[in-house]
Amino acid sequence: MKHIALAATLLVLGLASSAHADGYASAGVALGANLGTTTGWALDTGYHLGDTKWIGHAELGGGQIDDLSEVFGGSESDPFAYGQSHYLRVRAGVAREHYTSTRRWCGFYGLDVGGLGTSATSGPRGDSLSAQYRQLQVVGRVGGDVGSQHVRVRLTLSNGFGITERTRVNERKYETGFQGAELQLALVYRF
Repeated sequence: MKHIALAATLLVLGLASSAHADGYASAGVALGANLGTTTGWALDTGYHLGDTKWIGHAELGGGQIDDLSEVFGGSESDPFAYGQSHYLRVRAGVAREHYTSTRRWCGFYGLDVGGLGTSATSGPRGDSLSAQYRQLQVVGRVGGDVGSQHVRVRLTLSNGFGITERTRVNERKYETGFQGAELQLALVYRF
């Protein structure tokens, strides 16, 4: 996870050096479904790539996952097979913006790559074996923001695809495919 964070930071710094002074920083809350029900936070920063409508950005997020399955090939209908965990996520990517003529409204779409890791799960039973999760992600994002030239409110919907690794004791399982969706609401400062 540290390598992904370092790569994302270097990407944004590299993009910033080739961009003119048109960037943003945002902080917000997130609600989604990935491995379970997620509630968390997200910090995001980005810069325009030259004089284009494309933006390079990096995001750091984290929070709580509830109803996380701790079952390996068993019945997931067992209510005692679900636990809780915390997650940390790092992503970087590009997005294209489209403004209205007044620049009050802005829509965007983009594609990110990154990773997500969890702490060990803690189930409602003391005899439940904990699990840890790691994900490599490709994430499609779409959203919009509204506001003044510098202060805006942003709503973003993202969907993740990729590889999920679940480790428990000496068991390791891999799954590929859809990893879930997330809705973010953020306050954005443009500079």
